[in-house]
Amino acid sequence: MKRVHLATAVLLAIARITAAPARAQAPPERITVLVADGPVGKVTGAEFHGTTLFVLAAEPAGIYRAEGTRLRRWGATTTLQSPADVAVAGERLLVRDAGRQSLATFGADGRLLATRPLPGPIASWVGMSGGDTLVTLLAFRNDSAALVRLRGAAADTLRRFAMPHPVRLMARGSPTYSVAPPFSPTPAWAALPGGGVAFWDGGSGAIARLDARGRPRGSVPLPRERYPVGAADREWWLNDAIPQEFMGRRVFEPLRARARTELSFPSTFPVVLALLADPAGGVWIRRTPPPGGEVWAWVDEDGTRARLRLPPGRELIAIGPAALAARSRDAAGRPVVELYRKPAPGRSGAPRSRP
Repeated sequence: MKRVHLATAVLLAIARITAAPARAQAPPERITVLVADGPVGKVTGAEFHGTTLFVLAAEPAGIYRAEGTRLRRWGATTTLQSPADVAVAGERLLVRDAGRQSLATFGADGRLLATRPLPGPIASWVGMSGGDTLVTLLAFRNDSAALVRLRGAAADTLRRFAMPHPVRLMARGSPTYSVAPPFSPTPAWAALPGGGVAFWDGGSGAIARLDARGRPRGSVPLPRERYPVGAADREWWLNDAIPQEFMGRRVFEPLRARARTELSFPSTFPVVLALLADPAGGVWIRRTPPPGGEVWAWVDEDGTRARLRLPPGRELIAIGPAALAARSRDAAGRPVVELYRKPAPGRSGAPRSRP
């Protein structure tokens, strides 16, 4: 009888570890907090150029460079309307302007060198892989998307994939609004610094490594554990997915209230919420959203290299050679960027192992 009880206890312990672990990883060491010179309404993106961090901001639009504990305004950004993504190409900086659906190229001295329109109805998630510019093109009519490589005037499709079918939300007093189902598995990709792409199709148990032409060149195994969706996570999704206001009015509050009671949330998060490439190799996988502290796993072909949990409310936006950048807000509500020390492989409570 004792053996049966012992075996049952072991099985329950394994189930707890693989199905719904607590967010128990220790937070990384914070290096500094970066505050922008002048008013900033929102931090929209960031990218390391070596050890130098560039940050995009909105309201007003601008590019900032980290200097000590300050974010100094940088570059000729008067042509930018809504900077959303930034990527480094050699000594150049590429910025996706969501408002104008264009790609602006800046030189090392901050001069605007060129602006080009982005193809497709909606372009998002720009990245650099080797000498190639990569972008996701969305087509909402059939819930499809494509990962496209831009080279001069050419636009080559590397991978087509399906996006989650949207849910239409309606409530009296609110405009009709469509969103993807809460925490639904969604394809994700990250441009690898040495060339190629890390791509997750939204359903498989591994991240595919693709070359510059979209051909498979290996895979990265996904962690097996799953994390539970809590009440704070559901509320965060409702506030993030549904606009806070429209033309200065909070017209979506009735719709959000109805969605809060009628939308169906999964019990656990998908195994991938987002991907970020690491300059040292491998890719980072976001496992949970910010409310309880984002959990990230650093993986490569050999398995998990490290895990970390950010403090609650922080969102990881860029990974450098030795530091991580996360956006947050200070006690006064101002947008800030926090720098954290990047964990070394096999440390921070995350021994190197094969899943």
